Amino acid sequence: MTSPALGQKMMNNVTIKVGTLFECESIQEHLDYTEKHFIYDPIWRQTAIGCTILCLLQNMYKFNVTYVFENPVWNLTLSPSLRNMSYQISTKADVYTRSMSLSTEFLKDSYPVLAINTWRFGFLLSRRDQKFFTTFYSKPFARPVWNCLYAMAFLTSIIFYMLKRWEFSVVGGWHCSFVYESLVIIGGYCQHIPPIDTRLPSRRIAYFIFFVFTYIVYTFYTSNLLSNLVNDTDNEINLETLVATEYMRVIVDYMMRSIVERVSIFLNYGAIFDRLMAMRVVTVIKGLEEVKTGRVALLSDYTTIYPYMKRAYDNDDICKLVSVDIFSGIKKYFRASKDFAYKEQFKIGTLRIKESGILQRIVSTEFEEPKCTKSHLIQISMQQISIPITILACSYVISFLILVVERIHYKRYAVWPYVE
Repeated sequence: MTSPALGQKMMNNVTIKVGTLFECESIQEHLDYTEKHFIYDPIWRQTAIGCTILCLLQNMYKFNVTYVFENPVWNLTLSPSLRNMSYQISTKADVYTRSMSLSTEFLKDSYPVLAINTWRFGFLLSRRDQKFFTTFYSKPFARPVWNCLYAMAFLTSIIFYMLKRWEFSVVGGWHCSFVYESLVIIGGYCQHIPPIDTRLPSRRIAYFIFFVFTYIVYTFYTSNLLSNLVNDTDNEINLETLVATEYMRVIVDYMMRSIVERVSIFLNYGAIFDRLMAMRVVTVIKGLEEVKTGRVALLSDYTTIYPYMKRAYDNDDICKLVSVDIFSGIKKYFRASKDFAYKEQFKIGTLRIKESGILQRIVSTEFEEPKCTKSHLIQISMQQISIPITILACSYVISFLILVVERIHYKRYAVWPYVE
């Protein structure tokens, strides 16, 4: 292994061709503690990190540099021709400060010197107010199951009424009432059964079979109800489901370039790529304002968007946001050409930069993602139980009115047990 001193001697006054987006000297002029462009602009950030490492290596090995600048020719016209556009370095160099600009051909001929940072790119969205929890008590069963239960309740009420009529004609007893049999059915479903006076085995068997059935239905209902309230499946969303939803998808203005540069990756998504290309371009601040509405999904890299998010949201609101990754944990390398004679010296130098902690300082930012709990706390509000409470109140009012009518009727026509 070449020693640092020997490497410095070998590279002294050697001129290295550097592929870059900007001159590294001009970038360094802006890398102070009051104006860090590379935190807010992914294009600037990646080039700035590469240039900073290059300048450190230049101080270590005392070499000279000459630049090969990217010369892009592209626009944001959304047409099929966009698939063939590129924003890449067209001339080979010894070292590249921004590996994202390399074509597949250049990547094959490049040598990954050191992984300097990771990159995440995807959608940020806010879930709408879910109607799921407004009628949470109806979720355990699908609509066909509910319709089947309603039909069975009506049919069973008729059967019980007929059995009651049959028993009344055979052995006598209380008068027959279809309404009371309906109440028995409802009580069976709810596991609160009113008193039943049965004399014939046929009625007893019918009631027994029905109540066993309703107990099984009630068990399934309560278990599914709890499962729907506590599981997190409904809070998960991926790229395919996002495309299928009614969310309006917008993209941060400078991120369209990232899509153009990585067309080959996006093309693997087929129809999803076409929808990505049809997105409206917005600024970061405008996009975050639209995300608050719950109808917009904002496409950006997360490192860029988090500093702005801290200004527009508090930690609780940030934790409620949902991120849908397109690229996740993509490592960005400081690359050199395979034919570069001093790539091993560069590797040794970058490892020294990493071991000294300088690399961590270079890629660090002035913000941190909030630490959010992954469990979703569900609290039922009055709005979500307003329907059953309204039904209960109406039932009590109707029961009271029926009681008043009964009292008036049996006062006028004295019949047992309404005898004073």
